[in-house]
Amino acid sequence: MGKTRTPPSLNWLINKRARLLGEINKLQKSLPERLEKAQLEVAQAEIRLAQAKEQLAYEKTVEARIIQALHADLQAIDTTIGMHEILINPASIPPIRSHSTKRILPYGEITRCVFDCLKYAGGGPLSTLEIAAFIASNNDLELSGESFRTLGDCVRHRLKNLRAKGKVERVNETKGPNKEGLWALPRDVTQPVPAWQPKVTHRRA
Repeated sequence: MGKTRTPPSLNWLINKRARLLGEINKLQKSLPERLEKAQLEVAQAEIRLAQAKEQLAYEKTVEARIIQALHADLQAIDTTIGMHEILINPASIPPIRSHSTKRILPYGEITRCVFDCLKYAGGGPLSTLEIAAFIASNNDLELSGESFRTLGDCVRHRLKNLRAKGKVERVNETKGPNKEGLWALPRDVTQPVPAWQPKVTHRRA
């Protein structure tokens, strides 16, 4: 009895199935590695996004507080010049271009320090200024009153963004301009660690 000849139409289906099975096996084999790579890229993108938002918060602080403070210093100098016996019009003094404003900390460092501080607190709530003091202490920052207030503004803005993402919780609702918020990690991510007392390193103005 002779060998059964496979019709061309069936042979095409057999080849098609074999190729599809090979493609499935290839994708399934490479899937874990590709998923891991994609998750890493997402994590890196989230870090870059957090850093970009932190930079934006810092630039808003520059506009809202630093420039305003510098204008106040400029006005004070103009007043002093006006009292000098030699009459000089302050407006005639040309500006000297200085280097760009130096950041207090590198991009992303405030976010990392916020999480470190709240984890070290062992679940207990900390105020915005306590967190700022922790950040200053752990980065060996010797800040004057105005510089420390600027750091506090950056920390406060970052905490609000992290709260919107569900990464931190505000324990109390602030009422009034002088009441600080209390912050903690969500309960499902809080780790028991020794209690921490903030060490303030900034100098009062």
